[in-house]
Amino acid sequence: MFNSNRQQGFSLIELLAVALIIGVLVSIAFPSYQNHVRRTRLDSARADIIENIRKLEEVYHSKKSFAEFKSSDLTQNKSKEFFTFTLNASDNEYKITATPTAKNTGENRTAIYDSIKGMFLCVKETDCVPF
Repeated sequence: MFNSNRQQGFSLIELLAVALIIGVLVSIAFPSYQNHVRRTRLDSARADIIENIRKLEEVYHSKKSFAEFKSSDLTQNKSKEFFTFTLNASDNEYKITATPTAKNTGENRTAIYDSIKGMFLCVKETDCVPF
């Protein structure tokens, strides 16, 4: 009725096959996850830029100049850890630049909002695409 010579457990080949399948799945999923994290961080920077645009427009509405707003007045609620914001403002136009910090590993793109041209994502100042 019961076979006493019956093997129990897994063979080494079966364990290696499972390890290989898991390795393939991880090698596909991990880069996708990293891209998702970078996109999310960029979206957080964009949200903070948009919040600062609103504040700059309020300052312009009351003082008729963007120059009253300084880089130290920029706020970062969501992206402070991963981007550094700078502002270049004159009386009639401004430019907000979000540069990735060292903690934002793998990110080499900079988000730029120019009040005249709009929002761009740039690898270098000359290599920009609308954002």
